[in-house]
Amino acid sequence: MSENNGWEAERYGYIEAFEYFVNPEIALQLATDDLQNPIHTIAERHIPLSHDRRGQYLWKFGVLVYDLLHGYCPWETPEPQANKGDIKTLYAWDDYDEEKFLYLYDRRLRIMNEELPIDERLSQDCVDALRHLLARDVSDRMDMAELQRLPWFQGHWVDRASEMQRPQRKEA
Repeated sequence: MSENNGWEAERYGYIEAFEYFVNPEIALQLATDDLQNPIHTIAERHIPLSHDRRGQYLWKFGVLVYDLLHGYCPWETPEPQANKGDIKTLYAWDDYDEEKFLYLYDRRLRIMNEELPIDERLSQDCVDALRHLLARDVSDRMDMAELQRLPWFQGHWVDRASEMQRPQRKEA
C-alpha cells in the first residue's frame, strides 16, 4: 500500500448526474479532452486525473454545504434555466440539446476562472470555511485537520450549543 494508505487515485470516475460536484481540475480536463465533440464530455467515463480521494470528498462536502446555504450549487446561476431546472437535473435534459452544452461550458469556465460567489449575509467564519473548501487551486484547499480548526467547524456558529437537543420521538 502507498504512503497515503490507498487514498491516491489515478482516475476520476465522471457521471453526468453528479456534474454539480465538478471541481476546477476536472473542468479543465473535460475542457481539453474533446472540444470537437462536446457530447463526449458528459458521457460516463474515467478521466485520467491523479488525485487524493480525501481532497475530492472534502470538495464534495463543500459543494453540499454551499448548496444548503445558497439554494443552488457553486458557480451555478441562481436562476433555473428556462424549462430545464438546475445543474442537479442535468441528466434529464436531452443529450443533444445545445443549451445543455452551453450551460455546462459556461459553468465549467466559471469554475476555472471566477471567484466563488458567496452570499454576503453569511458570517465571516462561514465564508472562510467555504473559501477553503472550494478554493480553485488545490494547494489553497485545507485538509480535514486544518478545516477542523476553523471556528465555523468548532460550533461557534451556535450561540447556545448546550441548549440544543434532539426533540423527543413521538409515539405512534
